Amino acid sequence: PKFAQVGGHPNSIQTTEDGSLVIKPASKFEEEFYTVMAQARASENLKRLSKFVPEFYGTLKQEGGDDDGKYLVLANILHQFTKPNLLDLKLGTVMYDALDPTYSPEKKTRMEKKAKETTSGECGMCLIGFQVHPQPASLNEAIITPKPYGKSLRKDDLPEGIRRVFPVLGEPLELYQAATRTDLGLPSPILLQILRAMHSALTRLKSVFEQVEIRMAGGSLLVVYEGDEERARESVSWMDTGEDSDGDEDESDASDSDDESTRVGPPFRLYLIDFAHTHFVPGQGPDKGVLLGMQTFIGLIEGRI
Repeated sequence: PKFAQVGGHPNSIQTTEDGSLVIKPASKFEEEFYTVMAQARASENLKRLSKFVPEFYGTLKQEGGDDDGKYLVLANILHQFTKPNLLDLKLGTVMYDALDPTYSPEKKTRMEKKAKETTSGECGMCLIGFQVHPQPASLNEAIITPKPYGKSLRKDDLPEGIRRVFPVLGEPLELYQAATRTDLGLPSPILLQILRAMHSALTRLKSVFEQVEIRMAGGSLLVVYEGDEERARESVSWMDTGEDSDGDEDESDASDSDDESTRVGPPFRLYLIDFAHTHFVPGQGPDKGVLLGMQTFIGLIEGRI
């Protein structure tokens, strides 16, 4: 599928011709983070965390013209999905980078205000944007809910927000500034199996993150699940065969086939993304604001189940 961007800076991500890789502008701290994670075998905790981080293939340098800069080359985590439904979930209670010496006091004040005005400050997470596909699969256009909706939510509104991210096919769903529809999402039995497996994977991710000493300001959890009903049914059946259902194993484990159109693998994936303001902080413990966001999301998934 074409790479879908529901959060972040518009048009900041490109894909290779075959869609298997994404190319995004590199920042100093993000490049450092991916480089460390690519060499994470030396640390058991980082090795476990690397399963929830997009695979890093290095950098590209483009010179000349209007776009002179360095770029990160990463695996396209949507590539295995026929119709990817996805959520960009901003994590953490602190939106400013206290460890970046170039961060201005004005920007810090602005980010503190943003955290207080959204669910980030109280809940450690904010629904930045999401998309859901309609059925049948021949309908190509996903319904995108943009940033203003997620930023408008308060704590008590989050269960309704999660219902919109994970709708049950046939149930009325009121869209953001649009009419109500009943053709979005997946049948209840399929969605329930995905959410149960996703809950287990989120619990595992939180457990891993508790053992890693980093600070992640402005980072996100990207949640992707299959939006094509038939493909989702196949993926759930694959998951029921006893394969790893955490959605974090290598894509190469999903099938021996190299044909992405026929490969069957997990019906969902969870990836931490956006590390432009992420730092390793040995001796300072885990990021409690990010952990709060993960726990909030886990509770919301429990409520949806």
